[in-house]
Amino acid sequence: MPRIAAICILLASALLSGWAGADEVAIKRTLQSRFPTMNVERVSVSPFPGLYEVVLDGEIVYTDAKAQYFFSGNIFDIRTLPPRNLTEDSSNRIAADAFTRARELAIKRVRGNGARTLFTFEDPNCGY
Repeated sequence: MPRIAAICILLASALLSGWAGADEVAIKRTLQSRFPTMNVERVSVSPFPGLYEVVLDGEIVYTDAKAQYFFSGNIFDIRTLPPRNLTEDSSNRIAADAFTRARELAIKRVRGNGARTLFTFEDPNCGY
């Protein structure tokens, strides 16, 4: 009997997570239709019930489950000391992902044994 209960719980959680994913897809589709010139990069569930985190043209914004309301700003988890800025955490993850992608595309030059890495960001059109 415990095995059947475990299977039921597993199936229920799989169905619920599928619905959450469907909500995220629907929100992304709705926002993309409302902002056709902007790129809706990602929609994910936030820790705050009923609130979704949206990455819109590289900026983090928030919306409700029906994509009727939209706002930007920081969300803090004040249960921790010091309060944790959840928006900043997401922003840092986005920056780290961008850095990882840039690293893969970088021109690599090895000097010495290659034990250290130095990244330079350059603008070939800059006159200085």
